[in-house]
Amino acid sequence: MAKYCLECNTKLNLFKFPVKFKDGSVCNSCAKKYDFPGVSEITIEMQINAKSVTWEHYKSHPELIKEWKQEAQERKAEIEARKEEARLAKEEKNRLRCPKCGSTNIQVLGKQKKGFSASKAVGGALLTGGVGTLAGFAGKDGKKVEFVCMSCGRKFKK
Repeated sequence: MAKYCLECNTKLNLFKFPVKFKDGSVCNSCAKKYDFPGVSEITIEMQINAKSVTWEHYKSHPELIKEWKQEAQERKAEIEARKEEARLAKEEKNRLRCPKCGSTNIQVLGKQKKGFSASKAVGGALLTGGVGTLAGFAGKDGKKVEFVCMSCGRKFKK
């Protein structure tokens, strides 16, 4: 069953991107005559709003599109504000705190070094002689970092 534009009565197809209203569809060129956005500018919210009114009602109230755009901008701003609030809350939650007093006033003391490694000392001694035993002190940096709380003085590792 073919559909026709409510305004100009031309046959509509998917390639003409008709705008659907409560009482039927309107071709894109007729919708543009009444300030409805073109295909590249139309949003899902605008299409949903258009389905809630008749074409005749929209034609007699062309300011509706401005209201719809304003509502969409307000919703977008509200969503962005909620996202920013959630990001800040997550950032605050993940902030490093003292396990004793909960303060965030913390200083880094440094990485914890591993001690003497007997296996490295033996390997170094075999390769270079007695001086190679010093290779046992060439340990990797530890994975833990030591911190000190500036509020209560507690030292802790993370």
